[in-house]
Amino acid sequence: AASIALIISVFAGIQQSSNSKELASISPEMAKTQDFFTNVIISELEKLNSEETPEFQDLIVDALFQIKILEENYQQLKSDLTNSGNDKRVINAMILNFQNRIELLQNVVQQIEDLKQQNIKQNENSSTL
Repeated sequence: AASIALIISVFAGIQQSSNSKELASISPEMAKTQDFFTNVIISELEKLNSEETPEFQDLIVDALFQIKILEENYQQLKSDLTNSGNDKRVINAMILNFQNRIELLQNVVQQIEDLKQQNIKQNENSSTL
């Protein structure tokens, strides 16, 4: 239940990001980039949510906590972007933040898949003994 609440709060934070005009206000290309990253993050969060079981709950909660930290960093980058007058270094940091969130989520989903495969192999080995 706690991880579902975290997923909802992270999802709400991403939705807020996609409704604001941070990267999207710079250029049409940046708007497309922001939309792409936001959609991938939402997709990865949905995959993670579908893996919600007691077995993986600690892994998921930890990942969502890390995502929340990255989201907070992104909020600071939005402020930095406004204050810097669209500094390319800030834009690059924002893009890197999106990429880090996606990579984190993909890694956790992969870890869960690996653990599932290990469990299947262990069950097969124990049933043949």
